[in-house]
Formats: sequence, structure tokens, C-alpha cells
Amino acid sequence: MSDNDKSTDSEIWFENNKDFFPPGFRENMEMDMDTFSFYVRTYENTMEELRPQLCNLMMRQFPVLKTDTRQLALQAISELIENSGRFILFKLYSLMQDQKNGIDLRKKHPNFDDLLDLHVRPHKPQSIDISFYDFVPLLPTERKKELVDELNRIELRNIKRNERRKFYFFDLIQKCIFKYYPEIQELDADGWSVYAIYVGMEYEGYRDECIRIGKFIRRELTEENFSTRLSK
Repeated sequence: MSDNDKSTDSEIWFENNKDFFPPGFRENMEMDMDTFSFYVRTYENTMEELRPQLCNLMMRQFPVLKTDTRQLALQAISELIENSGRFILFKLYSLMQDQKNGIDLRKKHPNFDDLLDLHVRPHKPQSIDISFYDFVPLLPTERKKELVDELNRIELRNIKRNERRKFYFFDLIQKCIFKYYPEIQELDADGWSVYAIYVGMEYEGYRDECIRIGKFIRRELTEENFSTRLSK
């Protein structure tokens, strides 16, 4: 590809994605050399490597997605892969700009520790006791204990499964980011925390959308009710 072709592609890319850039870029509507370098060296290379790997990870973590060949399902999977990589890259680019400009990340994110608890740190099981079944007073206490133990086991199993999925998502994203965006390793302590928050938030969007598409497939819904019935 010639330099002119590369420049034209980057201009189209910038125009299509300018809303994802920090406010200063949105106001100027012009791409400087730093942004051009991000597109050529980081964005293109990361997305090229990330797309097939994220698709493979998705199929391993949510095998039901492999069972449907309808166009709408395939399109939803493709869009999820594209958006997951794109959103993370733009958030990290914005984060690097904040650090370069000396932005206080704790002021920018006043609920800093809450975000870490919500999106990064392992979730703690919400254990229940037999009082959960007080609405069934005739149920024997021993049966209540059995049901409570079963629910707590399911809760713990689901948390462990989610943490495994999150680990492999983080690991895949980080390997690609470190390879093609090495500057990210210059983040300070708060920068690393925001990095983890951003990737954690994107993991949750990725997971929830995979579950949504999986419901579409399992329930054998028609394409007409793909969007309208999945949330029910």
C-alpha cells in the first residue's frame, strides 16, 4: 500500500471514529502525527492480530456461538469482536493523553476505588442463610439448609467461571496491547488502575453480549425478535 493510500485510509478511519477521541480532538477535527502514528502502528496492527484471537476465545468461552450460521448471529459476533478491540484501544489512547497532559486521574474518576471493586477486583460470593426461605415456613429446616448450600455452591461456581473468563480476556488484550502499544507500559500506578478498569468494563460488555447472542441461539428465536425478546 502506498503512503497516499495509507494516508487516505487513516483519514477515513479518523472521520469514522473521531467521537471516540478526547474532547480536544473532537473540537479540532484534525489528525496530528501522534494520532496518525497511533493508527498506523498501533490500531491497525492490534486489530489485525486481535480479531481472530478474540473470535477463538469467544468460541471457547461460549461454545453455543459456534452452533448458529444465520447471518444476524454472525454479524452480531463480528461487530462484538470489532467493537471490543476498538473501544479498548481508544480508551487507552485517551488514558495515555491524560498522563502526558498531567491529568489527575483520581479527580477525573472520583469514584476510583468503587470502579476498581466493580470492574477489576474479584467479586465476593453473596452467601445466603436459611432465612432466605422464611417465606416458606412449612419447609423443614434441613431442607432449607440443603437448598441454601446448593444456591451458595452455584454462586461460587459462577463467580469462579466469570473470573476465569475475565483472566483470559485480560491476558489476550494485554499481550496484543503490549506488543503494538508499548508506551502503555509507561503508565504510573493510577494509570495502571484506570487501564484495568477500562479493560474490565469492556470485558463485561463482551461477556454480556455473548450471553445475549447465546440466548438468541438457544431459544431458537427468529431474526425479527433478536433485539426485542432477548432481554426478557
